[in-house]
Amino acid sequence: MTFSKPLLFGIIKEYRLTIYNRWGAIVFQTNQSGKGWDGKIAGLTQSNNTFVWTCTYRFEGQDLKTERGTVTLIR
Repeated sequence: MTFSKPLLFGIIKEYRLTIYNRWGAIVFQTNQSGKGWDGKIAGLTQSNNTFVWTCTYRFEGQDLKTERGTVTLIR
């Protein structure tokens, strides 16, 4: 099973990954940098679709940053 998660290299002091569906509802959220989304919502496997993600993080000694993008779920 593959999990969607950003790859960050360095000492992470703050972290939040949020994944939204096409209507803007949060379908996954974590503050654990090693944890990723498995493509399930409320325990139910989702069909092919595109989701939006945001990742807010701060490395030691740096300012808070936010990145955004999309992930396409393909089964």
